[in-house]
Amino acid sequence: MKQQSPPPFSRPCAQWRQQLASVHQDDLTLDEKKALNAHIVTCPACARVQAEYRAMDSAIKHLPPIQKLATLPPELAALARDYQKREDVLHEARPERAGLRFAVQLISARQSERQSEQESRRSSRFIRMVSSIAALLVVAFIGGGAFILFSHTFAPGSTVVGALAPAASKLVLYTSPEIPGQVKLANIYAVNPTDGSIYWKAALNTKLTSSDLRPYKDLLFAPGYDGNLYALSATTGNVLWKYSVKNDPAPTMAAGTNVPSSPIADGDAVYFGAESGIYAVDIHTGKQLWHVQTPGSCKPAQVEQHGNQTIVKSGPTCTSLVGSVVNGNVYAYFDGLYALDARTGQQLWHDTRFQFEGREGVVVAGDRVYATSLSSGGLFILNTSDGKEVMKVANSGGKSGGMPGSILVADGIVYYDDGNELLALQGTQVLWTKKYAASPLAASNGSLFVSSMWPLNQSQQTGKDMGTYFYALDAATGTIKWYWGEKSADGQSSWGPGSPISENGKLYFFFPVQQGKNWVNALWVLHDNKRDLYPLKES
Repeated sequence: MKQQSPPPFSRPCAQWRQQLASVHQDDLTLDEKKALNAHIVTCPACARVQAEYRAMDSAIKHLPPIQKLATLPPELAALARDYQKREDVLHEARPERAGLRFAVQLISARQSERQSEQESRRSSRFIRMVSSIAALLVVAFIGGGAFILFSHTFAPGSTVVGALAPAASKLVLYTSPEIPGQVKLANIYAVNPTDGSIYWKAALNTKLTSSDLRPYKDLLFAPGYDGNLYALSATTGNVLWKYSVKNDPAPTMAAGTNVPSSPIADGDAVYFGAESGIYAVDIHTGKQLWHVQTPGSCKPAQVEQHGNQTIVKSGPTCTSLVGSVVNGNVYAYFDGLYALDARTGQQLWHDTRFQFEGREGVVVAGDRVYATSLSSGGLFILNTSDGKEVMKVANSGGKSGGMPGSILVADGIVYYDDGNELLALQGTQVLWTKKYAASPLAASNGSLFVSSMWPLNQSQQTGKDMGTYFYALDAATGTIKWYWGEKSADGQSSWGPGSPISENGKLYFFFPVQQGKNWVNALWVLHDNKRDLYPLKES
């Protein structure tokens, strides 16, 4: 049987080799650290090398304590005796020479230290690796040479445990479960979608304002209740930088309680809202690019409950939130819908008819903005350039009917749930309409995934059938391909996932499941009338 050779160590970019090998916190200047962090998020090879270095650090740190030898091995004992004899002879013959030699060596070492301080510190990891290679052989190679990529690293305000996640080109799911009474601080997980296994877990010293995280250029942006927006490496889970809005003045919040929300990355910036306004921050350095302040006339939001719908009313109040970033424009809410220049934050246009209503209410396709309005009762199609209305799609229920619901854009097609019907639009053309009271969730491989409280193929909606139902529709026609669903135990409740994603015709999302007396977060994978369920398990 042919023996399997161990995988080779990763090779970093030549120009970043020394920087990656630095170990002391002062080895690199601030600018060098920023440049290295910016490079790592775009270079999987260097990210792997950094993780391997940290794995070595952890392995060395957790080696068993060195046991004192009863006697030296014969070879070392002979060398020690020979060295001592030569030193004794030297001291007896010329005692002043030994002192002079020590002084000369000390002065020479001081001069050399001054001349090559930077180079010596950068090579320190290499020296330490060589001196520790025998110890590493004990822990780095197991069962035929499999290198353990397992790190326990400490970043600003966080701890990371686990292995590297695959490159951004492969599907990796990220979540931060919020289970009432069980989650004190945020644990962010990178999850393998094929079996629910965990690549890494990052523990932050705060909860998050959003539990669903989407990778962008191998970065994750996590908004914390401590007032910080955290940027993490999607590959390693390490915190690269954080940006604080905690103490920024906000007309609707008490001093020191401001928090970020709804980060959306595009280009080299991440855009997010807070009660103090809308922000643009450089994704590489965490430095602010611009900030548009919340109008001083804004007041705290008011929440209203309409049956199963929670409506956040803006009216005279404001909810600072980024809804979409497309083609160089940021579409955000204050006291209405604003279009801002993504480079400068300059206002392009503003429409007070469109308020944030507790759901996704604005998407962009081509040169059209699609915005929903509860007060005006429909879907409005606007020009991206000036915000002028092109067309209104009235709700099918009229004055007594449905309320505007979810909206989704996928492959240039806009899907809109008006509370009674589901519509597909391209430009101003309605492609198809179905009598479905269903919310669009995600789309892939020609399938549109929707959720509903009732079976879609049932003309009569009765309490006994109320529950949670997921459907895969033909995106081109709206016809049902397959579904998975379950009735509620009491016939009066329903639930829905936060921000599901779809890949290869499957629907993925996280939702708690009960195990014994506890609730645990779990990965749900829906496909072909089936549900694959993977409770998250930590090794």
